[in-house]
Parts: sequence; structure tokens; C-alpha cells
Amino acid sequence: MPYEEYGIDMVNGQGLLTKPMFIHDYVESWIPAMPDVQAKLQAGGRVAEVGCGIGWSAIAVARAFPNVRVDGIDPDELSLVEARRHVAEAGVAD
Repeated sequence: MPYEEYGIDMVNGQGLLTKPMFIHDYVESWIPAMPDVQAKLQAGGRVAEVGCGIGWSAIAVARAFPNVRVDGIDPDELSLVEARRHVAEAGVAD
């Protein structure tokens, strides 16, 4: 069964399940565990967030590293619609 057939409730449920991990641990624990990656993000540049879902990891990176452009990529259109909404609400759409 293709992912998009599960519908918006599944998309949001999956995103809400992972949101705390991305919002609280991603840039505070995971990225610092990779000093080379953290240094590159601090210097700025561009990140491809492949499988971005509804956008929480991309939002966390954009907030923590304002000189980085994050491009969210996902094959599921419903996820991208939600990601765009969350990114706009988070104030990091630029």
C-alpha cells in the first residue's frame, strides 16, 4: 500500500511521533556528536533534508543554523503540504 493512501492522519501521526526528538535532541545532541558536520552547518551552506516528512528536522536545523538553507525533499505530497505549513508557522520559510 503506497504511503499516501494512509492519509493525512497517518502523515501527522508519524510527524507528531518524531517531533520531540527532532525539536529537542537533533541539534542539541545528535549534530554535536558529529563535530565536522556541526562546523559545516555553523559556517552556512545548504542541506538536503531527504525524507523530510512534515518538516520538524528541517525546522530544527533552520532555527539552530540560520546561515543554512534547508531544502526539504519527500515523495509524499501530503507530507510536503504539512511541512510547508509548519515551516511558515515556525517563521523559517525564507
